[in-house]
Amino acid sequence: MNSSRPEDIQICTKAEVPFNEFFTLLNEIGKLPPVPLENRVNIEQYGHKIYNFADIYFVKLGGHFAGLAAIYMNDQVNFQAYLTLIGILTPFQGMGLGKCLLAHGIEEARKKGMKSIQLEVHPTNFRAIQLYESFGLSKNGSKGEFFLMGGTIQ
Repeated sequence: MNSSRPEDIQICTKAEVPFNEFFTLLNEIGKLPPVPLENRVNIEQYGHKIYNFADIYFVKLGGHFAGLAAIYMNDQVNFQAYLTLIGILTPFQGMGLGKCLLAHGIEEARKKGMKSIQLEVHPTNFRAIQLYESFGLSKNGSKGEFFLMGGTIQ
């Protein structure tokens, strides 16, 4: 793995990124395998939904957008965060940026009082499953063709 130097990595929020830049990045990430988003959802509707209701974190490397994570942190009953999307553009994969983004998102969820996190992942997305497991998340069911994974936020 090519690890990037921390000084090259910047995390920013949706407050710092206009919708059109977010949507362009979402469209690029939405084409990534194993199951492109565009095969599962209406990208425009999905984009508006997560931009309006999720906390979104962007990772930049050398000033270029490399990926994003969108996490719902609005469950004030069970205090469960839901990672609806995390993706790193292909040229930036294998550099530890997904790990950096997930760590940041989980820490923000903890700060907002979330006690656990849940997500869905395609069973053939081995790298993502390994990443989630490295954060202590485990498979706890299935939903259609996807694994459900989750765990406690420490």
